[in-house]
Amino acid sequence: MNSIFQRIQLMFTNPRELWAQIAGEATSINSLYLGWVVWLAAVPAVAGLLGSLWWVGRMSGMLKPYMLMGTGILVTSAILSYVTGIALVVLLSGIIKALSPSFQCSADLVQATKTVAYAIAPIWIAGVLLIIPPLGAIAILLAAIYAVYLLYLALPQTLQCPADKSIAFTAVIVVIALVINFILKMIVGSLVFAGTSLSTPMF
Repeated sequence: MNSIFQRIQLMFTNPRELWAQIAGEATSINSLYLGWVVWLAAVPAVAGLLGSLWWVGRMSGMLKPYMLMGTGILVTSAILSYVTGIALVVLLSGIIKALSPSFQCSADLVQATKTVAYAIAPIWIAGVLLIIPPLGAIAILLAAIYAVYLLYLALPQTLQCPADKSIAFTAVIVVIALVINFILKMIVGSLVFAGTSLSTPMF
């Protein structure tokens, strides 16, 4: 098995070859999470936290009384974002497995997890640029477009989807991923807002 860095390189230089390797290798769901997902999903969470702390630090003069509270909220938000990133892989993999027969694809949870874990990787990698928040937002948008392309390339190899079904299945998966991501973001936002309300000083 290639190292993480070799796989990332191949992802951008020869994605078809990468998917052929991924589809044919024997692995487990635990290995996918422990060897790939938990590491890459941490990239945007950590970079986003550092970027947010840098911006808060620039305003430390006017926000000095709130700095400790603000840092705690940012750390909590980063942790929740990391957890929801992994949750997105879990939920989307299960849904893809369930929907696969409808598109004449193989209903294999391991292969579905491979598909999601590797297709979403460009977004996580681009998340390193969140250390400069405006740049990171643009990079993630571009990475998301590339992730859709990777997903389209993956389906015929990982889930043996017929060529004439791959585009439709890709579109359905993208819509479902957007909905799940929106719901998870709302949950994170609600939890962070609740924490902010509880920790706001009373005057």
